[in-house]
Amino acid sequence: MAIQIGRSLTVQTFKGFLLTRNWRDTRHGVELEFWFTTGQGPLCAVLRGEHSVFFLAEDELAQAREILAVDSTVEIKPVNLRNFSMAPVVGVYFNSYRQARRAADELRSRGMAPLEADINPADRFLMERFVAGSAILHGEPRRRGRHLMLENPVIKSTRYRPALKVVSFDIETAMEGLQLYSIAVHGTSADGEARQVFMLGEGAQQAFVRPYANQGEVLQAFLDWVADYDPDVLIGWNVVNFDTWYLQRLS
Repeated sequence: MAIQIGRSLTVQTFKGFLLTRNWRDTRHGVELEFWFTTGQGPLCAVLRGEHSVFFLAEDELAQAREILAVDSTVEIKPVNLRNFSMAPVVGVYFNSYRQARRAADELRSRGMAPLEADINPADRFLMERFVAGSAILHGEPRRRGRHLMLENPVIKSTRYRPALKVVSFDIETAMEGLQLYSIAVHGTSADGEARQVFMLGEGAQQAFVRPYANQGEVLQAFLDWVADYDPDVLIGWNVVNFDTWYLQRLS
């Protein structure tokens, strides 16, 4: 659905499923980045000028003001919330997550109990909107190469189940040192299956095995294949703690 506003701005609606989320502190506040898979392809939603927040019991506020006053950008706002003791709390808002964590640590050292200071801004944004995976996004899309981008869109929870494009991969290496022998991939999508083995050396007869002269070529062929296949999800056995870690060291 598209809504024409004025002459230049076209707001569109997308249903997507969240794949990754990140946040970063900037000079202009917290920046959030969410990647979704949608029926129109991959979509990156960027929200700028966000805040980091924790909560503090109202009866601790007078004691906390000395610490919070050090940063002139801190905002204290009333919220309709209570802690587990049913005491009313206030929201304490910061321009960066690091500021919030430092202030929370200082408050704890003085015997106070800041609440939910460990929740990063990206997770809080999703929690407050009840987005656990599926979302509906409203904004003006711009094409960025192979994906769409929305800046400061409206994001809400919805029901959406995508057909994810999944790739499982596995690497074979030497027991010691940085020696890569092969990378095998198996992809599944609505269009069917794909499989490939990128291997060091000659001799393999299977059509899905591609030989390469050195491990640098093996790695580059794998990266080119992934970029072309464009999966939504990478899976495998211990891929975070070993496979991707090893390939990053090799690169």
